[in-house]
Amino acid sequence: MFPWNEPQLEQLANARERLSHGLLFAGPDGIGKMEVAIEFARIELCEQSRGCGECQTCRLFDAGSQPDLHLFVSEQYQQGLSDTAERFSLRHLPERKKDRKPRATLTIDQIRGAIDVLGTRPHSAASKVAIFAPAEAMNVNAANALLKLLEEPPADTRIILLTAAPGRLLPTIMSRASRVDFRPPSDREAHAWLAANGVKSGVDELLRMASGAPAKALELHEAGYIKVREELVGEVAGLTNGKRSAVESAKNWQNMSPKAVIEGLVRVLDDWLRLLHTARPPSGGQMSQLQGCEQGLDLKDIHAVRAHLARAAATWDVSLDASLVLEDAFLAIGALGKAKRG
Repeated sequence: MFPWNEPQLEQLANARERLSHGLLFAGPDGIGKMEVAIEFARIELCEQSRGCGECQTCRLFDAGSQPDLHLFVSEQYQQGLSDTAERFSLRHLPERKKDRKPRATLTIDQIRGAIDVLGTRPHSAASKVAIFAPAEAMNVNAANALLKLLEEPPADTRIILLTAAPGRLLPTIMSRASRVDFRPPSDREAHAWLAANGVKSGVDELLRMASGAPAKALELHEAGYIKVREELVGEVAGLTNGKRSAVESAKNWQNMSPKAVIEGLVRVLDDWLRLLHTARPPSGGQMSQLQGCEQGLDLKDIHAVRAHLARAAATWDVSLDASLVLEDAFLAIGALGKAKRG
């Protein structure tokens, strides 16, 4: 549990008996939605309804073998889970061949499996809890199957959906679940937590890159994203000045997740547009390489490219060819340079 989420968990616990069967936890990645869902499940399943840590259901929970907590996650999402959540998720995640990329989607088979397992009686607790993440990672068939589960939930079952993109959910799913919003902590809390975890420099920039989510900022720090950010600024500058090609840029980033690269490019364009509109560079934004690159450009074109990349990041699926996805992203930025020179 992250300290900034403790009040949220307490509110949920106090309102437990008044809550609907379906809950939607909405907020940016890295803010701790899964940790709250896990702890709330512990309270739900506890014989004392408080997560006592002493009853049989709590002991099973602590051992990672509580049979009435069910996690249904995509293969890609599972890779970022804590040890506790990972233990529960493996029960409902088919073994993946080593040469196959992890899926970014929740499959129809997983939803059907959820319907089957939730239709049975609880094993050791008085109820069951099912967590689905990320809820937006479903195709139409899977989403419709989940909707039926929300419309007719099995008795004594709590269904929790986690999402960082509620706008991508079916409106009917949104209407069947009570929304609980998770917001980033204050700057003071975020800075203190990151400092306690060894992040001493570039904190403001990391938090901006992580939409204010400290855990995501820590992940970016450990992955060296401050340097990555500077290199992405260089790519945008080179492409708009005609000094680099999209194919060359795509090759430079082929060993990194396309989603991470494209999201990084979106943040660079956001800061560039902010600089052009306000004449004030973001703190620690590393934007000096882009100074003057806007000459001859229509700002509407930059906004259009930014929108194109944001859609690509939101709809990225690991089943796609990563090199082609990256090339498309860099081609879109390179088109700005061609328009300027054209």
